[in-house]
Amino acid sequence: MRGEERERERGGNKGRERKKEGRRRGEKERGGTKGRERKKWRERKKWRGKRETGGERRREKEKEEKKGREVERRREIEEKKGGGREEKREREQGEEKKGREVDRWREGE
Repeated sequence: MRGEERERERGGNKGRERKKEGRRRGEKERGGTKGRERKKWRERKKWRGKRETGGERRREKEKEEKKGREVERRREIEEKKGGGREEKREREQGEEKKGREVDRWREGE
């Protein structure tokens, strides 16, 4: 008991206190560490951040691919229903021509 009081006065047990607390500085359950280990941990944290940005890029890429796939799927569905946009236009124009021809034929009679 007396030894601990003396240590507290000198400020010599700071390391041990930190070790007991451990999680105060965002560390998980590693306890207190020496400076070198702390430095390594900081480096690892830095790399972890960079990895996350890579993940974001990957997610964006996947989104774009998904959009592309969806557009293709829509096109396929349109084709199955009766052609794409161009074919629909052609069909409508053909119907207009037929209508004109019928009108001419009726006028001729």
